[in-house]
Amino acid sequence: MLALGILLPLQAGAGILQNFTGKDRSLNDYTGKGKWLVVMIWASDCRVCNIEVGQYIKFHRSHRRHNATMLGISIDGAGNKKGALALLSHLDNGNVPFNAAIVDG
Repeated sequence: MLALGILLPLQAGAGILQNFTGKDRSLNDYTGKGKWLVVMIWASDCRVCNIEVGQYIKFHRSHRRHNATMLGISIDGAGNKKGALALLSHLDNGNVPFNAAIVDG
């Protein structure tokens, strides 16, 4: 239900995401491009999330040019932005391989 609790306000336009460079974005910035949008909601201290993220990276690489793209939404909050970014970039040799944003969870 956490995912639903985050995405409903974002869908309604009331919620703002912030990408890891600090720019405010809305969910609409990532949708409407003729592709499926797969949303991964995660936290850097979530063991299961951290195990699954490698599969999301593989999925993104396989589908990004065809029919789907990824958006990772970290619920770590601004206070742990560095930890969230470090985890994502560690998994992909210093790069964040798909669109990623952070919200206060």
